Amino acid sequence: MVAEDVTNGELLSGYVFGVDFDGAKTLLESEGYGSIISLPQNARFRIQEGPNSFISQNGNLTREAFLYIPGKGCFLTKKSPLLSRHSESAIAEIMSARHSYGIDDPRRLIEFPLTDEQIEEALSEAVKIRSASIPAERLGDDETTVFAFEESSRAYGEFLKANGVHSMPIYLDDRFQSLNKPAARQVYFHDILRMRSAIHGYQLGKEALRGVRNRKTESEERFRKNLRSIRGY
Repeated sequence: MVAEDVTNGELLSGYVFGVDFDGAKTLLESEGYGSIISLPQNARFRIQEGPNSFISQNGNLTREAFLYIPGKGCFLTKKSPLLSRHSESAIAEIMSARHSYGIDDPRRLIEFPLTDEQIEEALSEAVKIRSASIPAERLGDDETTVFAFEESSRAYGEFLKANGVHSMPIYLDDRFQSLNKPAARQVYFHDILRMRSAIHGYQLGKEALRGVRNRKTESEERFRKNLRSIRGY
């Protein structure tokens, strides 16, 4: 079930928690959420809903990803290789394999194989990570956060600072440095208080996945549902 908590304005947002990534994504799509939330959308919603809102006090996965390339470094990309359509079956297989091992079994850390085409596409809209923490007052000027939050970067920095967050951490997977081939991690956007709104690279699991949809979609879905009821199917 999708819990819809952002209901003000034309753009709505809801989330799924405790379900494997592929199942959560399918559930969101079945409820009319046409896309996974992006970092700019997430930041705007937090400003819109306020610091005490669920979306501000809880984290979720976003559309973006971290891409690690040995010898070149780590990049934040808007074109996550883990979200491409031809990746879905492979993701389902890998997540199924992970669940077959115990929680402490190193075999659970199966890497998603990346093709040269996926890497090239991911790098076509990406920025290199150069800092592990960015001051809130610099979110509107820093290359990474301007890329991440777009036109909301400065406003989001002001929002964080007003709520006692003076710097935003960037957490990368410690395993990156030990890998000898490219790897990707989906971005998890942490809550603003306990985790200071950190952006963090996660292997796909059962983390909260948040989607967005237009209010128009809500009325269209209701229309189709009622029509199916009238027609008896």
